[in-house]
Amino acid sequence: MAGSGSLIRSGCESAGKRFCDNAGGPSDGTAFTAFLSSLDGACFAGQCDWRLPTREELQTILSETFPCATAPCADPVFGPTKSDLYWSSVPYLVPPEFAWYVAFDQGIVGVNSKVLSTYVRAVRGGL
Repeated sequence: MAGSGSLIRSGCESAGKRFCDNAGGPSDGTAFTAFLSSLDGACFAGQCDWRLPTREELQTILSETFPCATAPCADPVFGPTKSDLYWSSVPYLVPPEFAWYVAFDQGIVGVNSKVLSTYVRAVRGGL
């Protein structure tokens, strides 16, 4: 584990990385409430501008789209990725308590309630 608390997962230690992935530990439902503020509050890796990626940004690291023949469906250059759902920053319009995710187990995109415990990948930089 790196940083403070259990919100910052393994794989996040390098100050040169432009992403941080909680795939080293279990998902805990805090992506929209605590994970990013924990990274920013600690100025993790010397940076204080972490955010969740957009749906489109997450889709760019899929190694292939549905049906995916590998597990996880992620380009290995992006480090450890669970074969599971990862939240995007994009809220669903109706109901707003939902958000878009990318499923790296199948190579699909979908929506679900923000209270669902699933994985996140924090990124930096402008859109």
